Amino acid sequence: MLCLAACTTLTAPLTPGLEPRLALADETRLQARILALAAPLIIANARHCPQNHPYSGLITTHIADWQAGERDHVRAAYGADPRAAVWIVAEGSPAAGAGLMPGDVLLSLNGRWSEPNARWHDDLRARTLPDALRRGETHLRVQRGDEGIELVLIPQPACAAQVRLVSIDLAGGRRQAVWMAGDTLFVDRAFAAVTPDDRLRQYMALVLARHIARHQPLPPILERALQGPDIVRFALGVDAMDQLAGRGPEHAAPRWRTPSEAEIALAAHLLVQAETHGSLVSPASPASPAASGPEGASDTGSPSSGQP
Repeated sequence: MLCLAACTTLTAPLTPGLEPRLALADETRLQARILALAAPLIIANARHCPQNHPYSGLITTHIADWQAGERDHVRAAYGADPRAAVWIVAEGSPAAGAGLMPGDVLLSLNGRWSEPNARWHDDLRARTLPDALRRGETHLRVQRGDEGIELVLIPQPACAAQVRLVSIDLAGGRRQAVWMAGDTLFVDRAFAAVTPDDRLRQYMALVLARHIARHQPLPPILERALQGPDIVRFALGVDAMDQLAGRGPEHAAPRWRTPSEAEIALAAHLLVQAETHGSLVSPASPASPAASGPEGASDTGSPSSGQP
């Protein structure tokens, strides 16, 4: 149901075990887009979240992340072979402020040299870089052309450290369009590809609102918002609610979960805060070339339970 046009642009044939990404240019634009939409929400509302995470606005890649048909393009555009390289740098982010650029090859992290293999990058993405950012100032050495450059990356507190595109299996587990798990805001790839910015931003806000409301009482200012106008109008159709309702395995009846009045009011407030934040942030350079619901709005402790 979610595939529509997005699925027709997946690279083929698929290599077993690899995430079924879009073609390089399309995947880069889509990942940069969801990062740009989510960043004001997760940064401006950090004070409301039960736990803050170190946001950098940096996404790295390695040639092994991609299907065989895209690897020459990845190698030419980002040089991510055999070492990992910078893929996307969000505008106005700590990574942009540090001077990182797409195509920078990662040579060392806090004095520890990188290794020319995919396993090192997997560990960097899952553990080494997040751990370093949690400690604060992170020193990177990158290769840009023939030059080695020393950079310092200082993260900022946010409700999520990462915003990640994934593809979900609609045949098993819960159907989710957007959800929180650990320090990451996940967005379904096919859903993002066909959803307008305003609607996608609303889904993200509602996910964040549910995450906040589950962990702490609503602040008084948000309780007062319940008495005000409904700023956000979640005009979700049946298909959208199917994606967001937490549908179980196919033999089970769907568990409908409509947003509560409090969650909608809180989401409205979060969107207002994000808009204010966005108007105060001036674009930084350099940025990624791509930058030039709900129980699918779900909040779980890990990306398990049928999620990638």
